[in-house]
Amino acid sequence: MTGQVAVACVLLVGASLLVRSFVALLNADRGYGTSGIVSARLSMPASMYPSPERRLAILNRVLSRLGGLPGVRAVAFTSELPLTPGGSTSAFTFKSPIAAGAAVRVQASPRIVSAQYFSVLGMRMIAGRSFSDADTETSERGVVVNQAFARRYLGESPLGWKMPVAGYGSGDGQQLEATVIGVVGDVRYVTAADSSQPEVYYSYRQMEGRLPVQTVTLLASAPSAALDTATLRSFLREADDRLVAEAVMPLEQRMLTTLARPRLYAVLLAAFAGFALVIAGVGLFGVLSYSVSQRSRELAIRTALGARRLDIFRLVLLQGLVVTLAGLAVGLVASTWLTRELATQLYGVTPHDPLTFVVVPLVLLCASALACVVPARRAARLDPLRVLRGG
Repeated sequence: MTGQVAVACVLLVGASLLVRSFVALLNADRGYGTSGIVSARLSMPASMYPSPERRLAILNRVLSRLGGLPGVRAVAFTSELPLTPGGSTSAFTFKSPIAAGAAVRVQASPRIVSAQYFSVLGMRMIAGRSFSDADTETSERGVVVNQAFARRYLGESPLGWKMPVAGYGSGDGQQLEATVIGVVGDVRYVTAADSSQPEVYYSYRQMEGRLPVQTVTLLASAPSAALDTATLRSFLREADDRLVAEAVMPLEQRMLTTLARPRLYAVLLAAFAGFALVIAGVGLFGVLSYSVSQRSRELAIRTALGARRLDIFRLVLLQGLVVTLAGLAVGLVASTWLTRELATQLYGVTPHDPLTFVVVPLVLLCASALACVVPARRAARLDPLRVLRGG
């Protein structure tokens, strides 16, 4: 029984940590919102859309017509969406203020976005402005950087600096240049536990009338009653029957898919912990019930010699709690080893979280006390005359 209580303690500690970590991941600030947004990954391969200008025309038509649907608040797209593993990284050099105007080597992830991308996702503008419909081919080419890029390469005055357009050259192969017009808050692209990397955002309207990527993710902000996944699929087929739409789903659902592994770990360990807790409780009940039946003559003699029912109740209850306390001592020691193994799986909670190491023993003590109450009451109610005469 001591071993069973110890195993239950170890599993409960691990389950508590993983469940709290999963909840922290679910509620963490990723730098953007997911509520009320439907997403769809659009593929426009070169075999079907060989011209970058053709891809841009198709995307413009989709954005315009989708934005006009009843109930749709805003529509945007991005070349790389948060909650998507992988992604591209480009290297370039530019004259950085943190190096007194000298050229520095930069590595950043480039994104092509539409004007309403930041507002649809609820991303925070830290400085400057975001893109607008006025940012076209005839206006000065702008770039929005994230906080991680600004801290690392631009210093305290990030606006107004010029840098190459990373990852996307002009149609004739020449290097384009853009001016920093804004700084946006950092986002975490897969989970909240990921560190933020330098990112640069370019307006698709300033790409010389062409769309240099073949895959984008469409985002539509609308109530579920106004735009569900089936409606969006149907709309995209009507817009262009060759347009391939993949992973059409609410953005909240996409976020949950990135948390599938921590959710699985938490559910499995919680299930094992609950099963172990039930087994420990049933085991304590069975062992004490058997002990009471084996010690019935002893308990009857104690009662005949003046022991009160409360004394007998305490005696049996204490026997069960001693076993529980011994199991807890072993389990808590073993749990320190388990938490070290779980440290890499935790977010927002420490491996030696005080609340967990206080609540779990209390839960086990309460469960054990409940399992011991029935045998203890049965022992306290023994009739000494009947037991002694029957023995």
